[in-house]
Amino acid sequence: MTRRRRDPGQATVELALALPLVCLLIFGIVQVAVVGRDQLAVQLAAREAARAAAASADPNAAGRAAALRAVALRPLAIDISESAGTVTATVRYTDDTSVPLIGALLPNVVLTASVTMAIEPPPAEAPTGAGNSPAAVRVHDLESISRSADTRRAGTKPRRHTQPSPLSDSHPGMFVGRLGWEQGWS
Repeated sequence: MTRRRRDPGQATVELALALPLVCLLIFGIVQVAVVGRDQLAVQLAAREAARAAAASADPNAAGRAAALRAVALRPLAIDISESAGTVTATVRYTDDTSVPLIGALLPNVVLTASVTMAIEPPPAEAPTGAGNSPAAVRVHDLESISRSADTRRAGTKPRRHTQPSPLSDSHPGMFVGRLGWEQGWS
């Protein structure tokens, strides 16, 4: 039988040779994650720009403002174009590869996202006057919905809310119980 003699420094040498490669691999994974995160942010900016541009009378200004509001990446190149009832928002961002050791080995990455949406027609103007404010219309709609739900329950009385909503004091019209149920429907 032969016995192997163990070299006490062999593990140290192997670690010294493998550690730089393991560090490069870890930094490479981190760099890919950073680029992926920035790509998602560019896609979000393009989606928000297209959405705002599709619903606005001034698509360029609204799209640019929405894209800049949506993400913290700077500088963004934002291009808004309209054609045949659609609006297209294209957002570009140059992501510098700045993770240590890997950043010097990789070139900067240009991230691009483009989103197309249908142009929305402008909202119809509601007639103004007493009782037609948005809060009054909202309360009326909520009351009619709650009444129709109560009539579907055969032979039952409407439920009464005894606890006031924390929203009802600061946002009148947001809580049906405060405005309708407690006013004596029975």
